Amino acid sequence: FAAGASIYQEGDVATQIYVVAIGAVKTTRLTADGRESLIDLLTPGDFFGALPALGQQRHADSASTLTEACLLGLDAPEYDDLMREIPQVAMATVKGVAHRLTQSQETIHMLASAPLEQRLAALLLVLADKVGQPWDGATLLDVPLSREDLAAMAGAATESVSRLLSQWQRDGWIDSGRRWIAIVDAGRLAQIRDGLG
Repeated sequence: FAAGASIYQEGDVATQIYVVAIGAVKTTRLTADGRESLIDLLTPGDFFGALPALGQQRHADSASTLTEACLLGLDAPEYDDLMREIPQVAMATVKGVAHRLTQSQETIHMLASAPLEQRLAALLLVLADKVGQPWDGATLLDVPLSREDLAAMAGAATESVSRLLSQWQRDGWIDSGRRWIAIVDAGRLAQIRDGLG
């Protein structure tokens, strides 16, 4: 897939499950007022798509590529057969779903109770663990994320996220450009995430 390509749309019939082999994929949903909300960022090894075996007949989100990507696709019935025939596949699927559920619950808790500073610091640190690459003494988030993407993930207005990122850049905790961010002081962001800043 080229960068920016649509893989499937919210509401499409689920015909395949995908695994990211190379590149980065984002999943999104439309909010009640028609805005796009970024749900997840997927990197090599992550799987996505609906699982008919678990009662999901249609995709609950949309998926598109952030970068050029190579995806492995399995027809949903083939994947169902694999889960029945190979217990390790079924267990890996359950673990993956459980991990996502835990992440979702943590995100809901964070969005409901934490101030934006904590939410954004936590988000940047999660992304650093997932897609961070060493870069000039910092950790570069090695995917093209816009301020709008970060705002959607943090559950905030783009302007508020931009102001906070600009302040953190002035403070020397991050460095950033139009579609990139590097974490310069992860320790400081961890303090903010933990409510110590």
